[in-house]
Amino acid sequence: MDLSSRWDRAFLSLLLFLFLITMSGCAALSNGSTLSNGAVTVATTNINFGTVVVGSSKQVTDTVTNRTRVPVTIVSASASNSSFSVLSPSLPVTLAPWQSTTLTIAFTPQATGSPAGRIVVMSNDARGGRAYISVSGNAIGAGKVDLNPSALSFGNVALGQSIAKRATITNSGSTSVVLSQDSTSSSAYTVSGLTLPATIAPGQTATLTVTFAPKSVGNVDGNVTLNGNASLTVSGASGSSNPSSQAINAILQVSGSGIGAAQLAASPASVAFGNVTIGTPQSTTITLTNSGTDSETISQASASGAGFTISGLALPMSLAAGQSTSFTATYAPAAAGTLTGSIVISSTGTNASLNIPASGTAVTLGALSATPTSIAFGSIAVGATQSQSETLRNTGGSPLHITAATITGTGFGDSGITVPTTLNPGQSLTFNVSFSPNSGGAASGSLALTADGSVPNLTVALSGSGTAPGQLSLTPGSTNFGNVTVGVRQTQSATLTASGGAVTVSATSSTNPEFGISGLSLPLNLAAGQSAPFTLTFTPQASGAASGAIILTTNATNAPLSESLTGTGVAAPQHSVTLAWNASTSTVVGYNVYRGTQSGGPYSVISSGPDSGTSYTDNLVQAGQTYYYVVTAVDGSGNESVNSNQAQAVIPTP
Repeated sequence: MDLSSRWDRAFLSLLLFLFLITMSGCAALSNGSTLSNGAVTVATTNINFGTVVVGSSKQVTDTVTNRTRVPVTIVSASASNSSFSVLSPSLPVTLAPWQSTTLTIAFTPQATGSPAGRIVVMSNDARGGRAYISVSGNAIGAGKVDLNPSALSFGNVALGQSIAKRATITNSGSTSVVLSQDSTSSSAYTVSGLTLPATIAPGQTATLTVTFAPKSVGNVDGNVTLNGNASLTVSGASGSSNPSSQAINAILQVSGSGIGAAQLAASPASVAFGNVTIGTPQSTTITLTNSGTDSETISQASASGAGFTISGLALPMSLAAGQSTSFTATYAPAAAGTLTGSIVISSTGTNASLNIPASGTAVTLGALSATPTSIAFGSIAVGATQSQSETLRNTGGSPLHITAATITGTGFGDSGITVPTTLNPGQSLTFNVSFSPNSGGAASGSLALTADGSVPNLTVALSGSGTAPGQLSLTPGSTNFGNVTVGVRQTQSATLTASGGAVTVSATSSTNPEFGISGLSLPLNLAAGQSAPFTLTFTPQASGAASGAIILTTNATNAPLSESLTGTGVAAPQHSVTLAWNASTSTVVGYNVYRGTQSGGPYSVISSGPDSGTSYTDNLVQAGQTYYYVVTAVDGSGNESVNSNQAQAVIPTP
């Protein structure tokens, strides 16, 4: 940053001294920065282009002057926002002392909004060879045509008749729209109600009417196209360049069908049976309607596709205009597979052969399977519980309904299954079966399942044995963590060992929240002679001696089991950073100190204001963090120098 004209050059060096309670060090700063007057200036430093339409451009000029006693070359003029650009002059340009040149700056918005940026004019003068121009503007959208609805469907219209429907045209843009022409893709559609050329201001609407008059039997899909132009010029604004308008091309989709004097229609137009279980036929009703204006005769009806039949039509049959008749379509598959068939109706109507597609899938009965087919829990300590998962699956092709799930045998149970329940084809259900022996010795039982489908009854055998619990030992019997910094987590290892029989650890607790336990997945089942390592933790929250105990809840004969814990919390050291720098050789009123957490910035000022001293202590630092510092000098007019060289401080942990 340049200082006032009183400064010729200033060199600022920053020395960093890091003083810590637990350690100390220093880092030196070098490479002084020059403070100087600006070599080039601009006549206007803040340009607002006003309102410009997206798709157009507005240009203004500004004057750049060499205010030195030597020639200066303007090497570049760049914009920070792509909506703004410098069109001329062609750079580089060399200016004699006090000579000026004219910059042509353009605002060409690409999207609506209020963009802003800065033009940086760079020269080759080392004493401050740059100037800044703040630029801003307001971008609005050109006129835009919206149609509501965007499509018109006229349905079936008999030959010789017509139907008219309306659509609303809205200008949703910010400039006026002029519609000059309308056209249709088919002579069956005509447009009325809109006098062309039609001017629609922003936010205003107009209405047009489309009439469908079919000239032949069949579908007539097409569109109505509106052509025109949207203005790119803001009323009262100047400086916008060509083009002054942009083309508008709005399309309204239209559809309809011409029908003859007699027309046979089916409802539904297609038949989808979905999944049909073999041996369980499904039927649906189909209605035939003469939607024309004359009577017609149905002479024949046939069905194709394995297992697909029709009934209920006495042919030949005559239908007057608007009259209907119904019949039944049935799908009775004999084997698994997919139905792809159709019903063909022959009549004297304009659609002499009406085709009604039919589809369906033949599936087998649901079938229940269990995985595993039996569960052996092995030896479980009396009072302990062990669970194993069981999965039921429908391996058939139709839904399966499980109506009962019964557990027998002492000590056996289940969770996670609710009956009645339904399994779709391929669907599975997983739940838990548990064994909790209350006495020693072998035990047996079963899980009995009742369902429909091809497997109505399924049994899963259950077995296990109860064993008397043993004893549990804890090594070491007590733990001293020593001195630990407040807030820091310290760990110690410990081991559980079962002897004389299996033991289950069901819960743990601590008498002091500063002490904890981790590494045990509960409930923990240990066989006789088996050990399990775990971790004891101490996280002091305050300075001073602390004590407590970890208590283990088990089914061992020597339960409960505990371990005494002690430790001392010590306060974490406090850190600070002390900065010192050489005084500026220019006349200054003080210095600003900046700090950042990334090399090269961004930086934030941490001093309360320009400080006349040449040192500063930052007491607001955190352990384990790295900081970056720079210093600037401030003169009596509030002008601030460029940043000094950067200094780095690494704060120890803790």
